[in-house]
Amino acid sequence: MSWDEYNLTEEMSAPSGIPRVLCIDDDRDFAIGLSANLRHAGYFPSLAFSAESAVGLYFELKPQLTIVDVGLPGKDGLSFCELLCSSPEDVNCPIIVLTGRSDQAVEQKCEELCVYHFTKRANYW
Repeated sequence: MSWDEYNLTEEMSAPSGIPRVLCIDDDRDFAIGLSANLRHAGYFPSLAFSAESAVGLYFELKPQLTIVDVGLPGKDGLSFCELLCSSPEDVNCPIIVLTGRSDQAVEQKCEELCVYHFTKRANYW
């Protein structure tokens, strides 16, 4: 895992009482902007830019919230969610799935996986 995928924060452990959020998006500008907004809102974000690098980070950090893009290179965001749902480890973290397009198949898969679905638009962030 490369340095910038490992973490774009100063430290791995979140200060006590501050919720950890794992953000997974291959659009680095969007991910960094989202991270800045989360920090401003009082969260402690960590970034990954692929589903493959996020898996290990997820189990290491044990975030209180995960935000993942659908359209990732390699394994997509829904594959990441499926992997967590099938994991023998206790995965009790809300997941928000983001996509840049409205797609009923994605919405249906999110319902099946019990994850939240939002369409991301530039004016939201």
